[in-house]
Amino acid sequence: MPGADVQSFADPIKALEWTKENIPDIVISDFQMGTMNGASFTAAFRAQKGCEDVPVIIVTAYEDKSFRYRALDAGATDFITSPVDAREFGTRLRNLLRLRRH
Repeated sequence: MPGADVQSFADPIKALEWTKENIPDIVISDFQMGTMNGASFTAAFRAQKGCEDVPVIIVTAYEDKSFRYRALDAGATDFITSPVDAREFGTRLRNLLRLRRH
């Protein structure tokens, strides 16, 4: 997105540490990460002060609906399957950011 300040992390623990001091406008995470999955990450993120209503999009190549349900139950705002359609992803991202601003 034009003018976006993007922070990326290879380690979800480091991302959670960063969000203790910085509240992002939106979070995009893979479901399957080395040390935790997207549902665990989302639950830990949501537990942090100020992160309760930040949109979280989980992306995964897995089509098994149980992954989707686990992420959504943990507090994910949206879930998208990879390969990601750039136009659909951009639209979802813009819509979630607009909703957050209102």
